[in-house]
Amino acid sequence: MLSRIDNSAEKGPDILVVDGSYHSLNKIKRILYGSVPNSTINGYVPAKGITPKKKMRWEKHEVLMLDACACMREEYKLLETLSQTSSPPYTVMLTDSHSNREIQEIGIPGVSEYILKSAVTADILTEIIKRASACKPQKKGTADDTPAASNTTPTPQADTAGSDDLPFTYLDISNGAAEIKGYKILQLIGIGGMSSAYLALRESDSVQVVLKILKPNLLVDDVIIDRFIKEYHMAKTIRHKNVVEIYDQRFTDDFAYIVMQYLPGKCLKEATRYSVNPRSAVRYALDIASGLCAIHDAGIIHRDIKPSNFTLDQHGRVVLLDFGVSKRIGEDSELTRHGEAIGTPQFMSPEQVFGKVVDVRSDLYALGVMMYKMITGSYPFKANTAVELMYKNAYEQAPELPYKLLGLEDIVRKLLVKDPDERYQTAYEVYDDLVSFLMKNDKLIGNA
Repeated sequence: MLSRIDNSAEKGPDILVVDGSYHSLNKIKRILYGSVPNSTINGYVPAKGITPKKKMRWEKHEVLMLDACACMREEYKLLETLSQTSSPPYTVMLTDSHSNREIQEIGIPGVSEYILKSAVTADILTEIIKRASACKPQKKGTADDTPAASNTTPTPQADTAGSDDLPFTYLDISNGAAEIKGYKILQLIGIGGMSSAYLALRESDSVQVVLKILKPNLLVDDVIIDRFIKEYHMAKTIRHKNVVEIYDQRFTDDFAYIVMQYLPGKCLKEATRYSVNPRSAVRYALDIASGLCAIHDAGIIHRDIKPSNFTLDQHGRVVLLDFGVSKRIGEDSELTRHGEAIGTPQFMSPEQVFGKVVDVRSDLYALGVMMYKMITGSYPFKANTAVELMYKNAYEQAPELPYKLLGLEDIVRKLLVKDPDERYQTAYEVYDDLVSFLMKNDKLIGNA
């Protein structure tokens, strides 16, 4: 995962968020405060008859984030005017899944890039601010000082920043030049360690899909390519409501990519950033356990169960999205390099830490960590380094939940047992206990 921007030594950018609701506005501001330290972040909800310049001075901000559905005629007129200045703000248009394609096709003067509002996460916003910083005009007197165009939006120098990591730049997408045969790239929606995810239009039937594209600089890495092929072949046959549907995998001279189902919603990591009520925690855990039943039945051990690998779709359903480091049950060969750890330290089972052969019970341990975080708002173990975190997962007992939850704490405790033989043995057992808990306590926990 991406780390937040380190601006400890310098002031961050001035950011203005214009949104259609105070709830959504405050959510975006909270994410920005956590992702872009030392920044000045303002925001407002447009009101009819009040011009935005009176409410907030747009030209004083370096980055604008505008809700396409909330902006009125005055906002669009001001945006067009600002785009013609010598140093316009870097402008991000937040769109919904229904208007995204139409708005991009029309093209709005002054807009630097378009982002699906439902896809806004800390990682995405961090990357946006990095791109905005790359577009800031250099101070006069520098060796690379060049005159700024008076009628264009800012452009990254040579448009090469991050080209080794991302197959398409934001300008490629904005200009409609981002294409893979049969697909038109609409939007960057996620960035991972080995790949990036793009919302795309499948031209054969005009259906929106997700393309998971391997980072170009990894195309020469045989181990990574083997993992990528393996991920597809393991996941392609699974059809389950809590597991994303995989459609196809292709390789060209320039790209390696997987085509998968597009599920509008939000990353579960963002949805559970703070503690959630017991009813929601159980409902999410039921969906995760159900998805684990499906992949374990297919002979797959995931080995990296964590919130960022799930989405909470528009129907409130939790769906597993990623199979990057999965393996077949009973498989001896490991597509790893010597000394490479498999998994994420915060969620690694003791047997993973020790490098032992793992089975489905490691995935259940990770589910226990997720449930603990959902219920309490914090992880069971805290540490300053990955090594220290792995040590705690291996040797230390998870702290007791701070309060009794009608027996739910017994389920979490059993998931987090160090000895896999004393842990839950299958996802079905976890699912059954969660259902029993709901049946016994449904009226008590209600909608709390």
